[in-house]
Amino acid sequence: RQNLALLCGCILVGIVIPITIFHCSLNAAFLIALCMIVGIFQVFGSFWMLGINFNGFSLVPLVLSIAIVVQHSIFVIHSFIGLVNDRKKRAKKTLSETFPAVFSSVFSLFILIVPLAFTSIPFIRNYICFVFLSVSFTAFNIPLLLLPCILSLMGPRNFDSGCEDGDESESEMEPTFMPAPLATNDFKQQNNYTRLTLRSQDTQMEELANRQ
Repeated sequence: RQNLALLCGCILVGIVIPITIFHCSLNAAFLIALCMIVGIFQVFGSFWMLGINFNGFSLVPLVLSIAIVVQHSIFVIHSFIGLVNDRKKRAKKTLSETFPAVFSSVFSLFILIVPLAFTSIPFIRNYICFVFLSVSFTAFNIPLLLLPCILSLMGPRNFDSGCEDGDESESEMEPTFMPAPLATNDFKQQNNYTRLTLRSQDTQMEELANRQ
């Protein structure tokens, strides 16, 4: 337990400092720390459901799950901060952009671990297969299900554009159509002169046709 508390403290420090420096957002650091805490409780819950004792063998996958959750959460929040719009639209756009990468990462881990479930060695099946399956489940649902919902409600704003939440960027705004300018007097005079010229040419052609 002391080692777990020390590791969690180191991870919190590693979260707060880079996020605060690169994104200037304590809100983003708080959300990532929240995802880490939820991931810890979720993995402990899966240990309890699977009947796995918390010891040195289960501590390593727990730390790995925390690292994967934090990594994917930083990836999602970095994409969210780079967008400019209201929170709900930014969350939808972030989910559509980050879902393929995060899902591919988790699915590859899942495919590698599933064959170990059919082994005859109980230690490998309990402390490697089941534990890493819970790790892959935690690494999927927190960054892709929980975090986008939280970002749509209390996500950090974009600092590069300076646009407040709820404002729309110029690229996202609907185009407005301005009416065409009214014709000037010179244009009207030129148009009338053209019409008169065409009429005079038509009358000349009719007179030539009548003479023939």
